[in-house]
Amino acid sequence: MKKRILFVSNTAWSIANFRVNLMKKLAENGFEIVALTPTDDFKKNIPFQHYDINMSNRGTNPLADTILFFKFLRLFKKIDPDLIMSFTIKPNIYGTIAANILKIPIVVNVAGLGSTFRKSNFVSWVTRNLYNYSLPKASCIFFQNEDDLKIIKRSVSLSKVQVGLLPGSGVDINKFKPQKKEISENFKFLMLGRFLKEKGIGEYVKAGAELKQIHKNLEIQLLGFVNVENPSAITKSEIDKWQNKGFINYLGSTDDVRKYIAKADCIVLPSYYGEGVPRSLLEAASMGKPIITTDNVGCKEVVQNSINGLICRKRDYYDLKEKMLQMIKLSEQERYEMGQKGREIVEKRFDENIVLRKNIKVINKLI
Repeated sequence: MKKRILFVSNTAWSIANFRVNLMKKLAENGFEIVALTPTDDFKKNIPFQHYDINMSNRGTNPLADTILFFKFLRLFKKIDPDLIMSFTIKPNIYGTIAANILKIPIVVNVAGLGSTFRKSNFVSWVTRNLYNYSLPKASCIFFQNEDDLKIIKRSVSLSKVQVGLLPGSGVDINKFKPQKKEISENFKFLMLGRFLKEKGIGEYVKAGAELKQIHKNLEIQLLGFVNVENPSAITKSEIDKWQNKGFINYLGSTDDVRKYIAKADCIVLPSYYGEGVPRSLLEAASMGKPIITTDNVGCKEVVQNSINGLICRKRDYYDLKEKMLQMIKLSEQERYEMGQKGREIVEKRFDENIVLRKNIKVINKLI
């Protein structure tokens, strides 16, 4: 009888975009794969049995989260997995506690700590304490960078838990590969991903708007979902305001970012968010694009200053503007060479196969 592995996340989108290749690899290795997420438009992109769970991603509500815990308990009993792969904060916390009660091995993936360990408000305090309580109950915890591991270890004893480091969720280097760039009169900066304030979107728009006053053939592009369920999300009305003022060119959202990355001259992510390893940077580097980002947790793992991109200071739009100007002034050949270095870094350190092998090794050990 096949061993059953359950993947749990707070959106079908995150499973469909970041975990399907791992699920397919495990299925090839003889495992039965099941997903448990809220239902969204990306459920159709998960080619495995799917169970729905209602889950709010906005803050911490004691009553709603208690109900969520009992939902995990009920569904885990019903699905009866041999092992659980958990992603995102609430599944990592409440899913781990439920799995521990049911004595089901659980592999927790901490893909960045977000704002939880940076802010000092009540919600962050509650979330930190819940993390501190739940993480020692996991069978294995994967972190995406050393900084997050050190932060957790300062407040949580993980002596009885297997701990590992993954190079983000990895990137499919055969899918995300360099493409011949179309000739264009405009120089295109592109920022893609979730539009959260802490991702530096305000700094990017302000820097770009000022640069456009000097360089008329400059295009400041945004690609991604608006109105995502997050307290710090940028709203559609803010995007529309920037668009109407001519500051940005909003490209909408897409299932496939490759054609947009291919047309861009440089990818920008001025993040001060608690990143794991940003997928947008991995995909950009894999496609041979130079990058501008910050010396932030997760971002600095991908970009080496003046090697495959430029590093700017966090929360400093003026420094970001200077780095964008510096990128514009580089020759086409210099930007191409930066992109080639980025591709080499990804091939060596962030190939998705590294992530797949590490996960499979842990799963085989646990079940």
